[in-house]
Amino acid sequence: MKRRRGGRPKGTWDRVQPAELLDYRQRRGLSRVRLAEMLGVSPTTIVNWELGHGVATPAYQDRLRELLDAPADLAAPPVAPAGEPADATIEATGRIVVAYLARGGAVRPEDLPGLIREVRGALGS
Repeated sequence: MKRRRGGRPKGTWDRVQPAELLDYRQRRGLSRVRLAEMLGVSPTTIVNWELGHGVATPAYQDRLRELLDAPADLAAPPVAPAGEPADATIEATGRIVVAYLARGGAVRPEDLPGLIREVRGALGS
């Protein structure tokens, strides 16, 4: 049996499909860079996943499934309307909260404002 070049064996998309990831990103208006930041991977990884050239590990597929299933208001950090400057503190808060949720953190909707206040306090704002 001929050995493949590269590292680990090719996995399968069991929990999420590449087309779902692309559709999610486009519907939310997220760039590949932004989604990569949210997940802690490179933008190239997002491209490979969307094109089906690479397969996310089961752990990343679980994170992606949670992200895709999250309510729209929790699934992406707040973004300022076009033409208005973004408040860096609010954007940083959103990124932290999304990263927390994407890594399996559970927050009830009624607890979210308190978490945001806590994060903003930690950021010094």
